[in-house]
Amino acid sequence: MKFSLATVALFAGAQAFVATPVERSPPTLVERDLATVTSVLADVKTGFSNLQAAAAAFNGDPEPLKNEAATVISKVEAGTVNIQNMTPLTVNECLSLVGPSNDLAKQGEALSTELQNRLGDVQTAKECNTVRDFLNKGVTDAGALVAALKAKSPTAVQGVVQTQGDKIVKPLKEAQAAFADGKCTDAA
Repeated sequence: MKFSLATVALFAGAQAFVATPVERSPPTLVERDLATVTSVLADVKTGFSNLQAAAAAFNGDPEPLKNEAATVISKVEAGTVNIQNMTPLTVNECLSLVGPSNDLAKQGEALSTELQNRLGDVQTAKECNTVRDFLNKGVTDAGALVAALKAKSPTAVQGVVQTQGDKIVKPLKEAQAAFADGKCTDAA
């Protein structure tokens, strides 16, 4: 009897130290906006491609070039606002954007090359200011887009985001330099 009384006392004492579960709400998934960023990158890439095609077809009429430039600038500005209004991204989401941003950078390089190849035609058509203005606006807006995306990225990958953004902005800056005052002069 002493043994069973001691066992019951020991068991009761052990039960006193068992934690009771705390009621809490179930975990929820946080919806991220990776699709927003990939959509913005795809839209800008399409805009770059269309602007490149307009530059390749440039025949002295500035309207197609102006229209495509305005469209791509509008896409970049709208994309910047969309990114500013989204939830922050995770490290993995940011890293998954390397491929699409590399594709956009390649399209930016092709656009820059095409514009620079058409420098003489732009000078002949007396449209240096037109191209210079949209490149200046484009470089500024592209920088704002990169800054917005960097702000929505975890600190651990902000350097990667900036590096990828620099790859996109660099060819635009090269074209901007090629059409700078003194380098692109309207024909007399």
